[in-house]
Amino acid sequence: MLRHRITRLVVAMTAAVVVAFVLPLGALVKVMAEDQAVAGARDRANNIATIVAGVGEVERLPSVLEPVVDQPPVHTCVSLPNGRVIGPAEDSDDVERVGPLVAQARAQARSVTVRHDDGADVTVPVLLADGTVVVHSSVHFAAVRRGVVEAWLFLATLTVV
Repeated sequence: MLRHRITRLVVAMTAAVVVAFVLPLGALVKVMAEDQAVAGARDRANNIATIVAGVGEVERLPSVLEPVVDQPPVHTCVSLPNGRVIGPAEDSDDVERVGPLVAQARAQARSVTVRHDDGADVTVPVLLADGTVVVHSSVHFAAVRRGVVEAWLFLATLTVV
């Protein structure tokens, strides 16, 4: 009788320790996946900004950037000083959110990274002789979160074993 109680106590304590380890690990997986996605968007914006600075002439930018601007999972577009946008058009929700960020980056001549529930937006201004070009990259966390669910299921399987 006492032996069964001790066995149950050991099993309960072991389960508590495992759960106390796995739950924060699951949260860490989600945060790291989102941070990695934001870092990818930031790198993409900085790489495109480097190309823009290297070209230096606004007239030549469309022909140089069209082939390289939009590569999933990071959505990237370039706003020229004359208002033209190189890259895929954004949907109406994105325009309302991104417009002020592009204006802020252009006015303050500094990079801005904003996280929101669905993803993150990165703007990088590039000062040229013809005006300020703003590179905008955005990433949506939906694709990242699918991988997180798979990782959580793997962790849950390991916890049961």
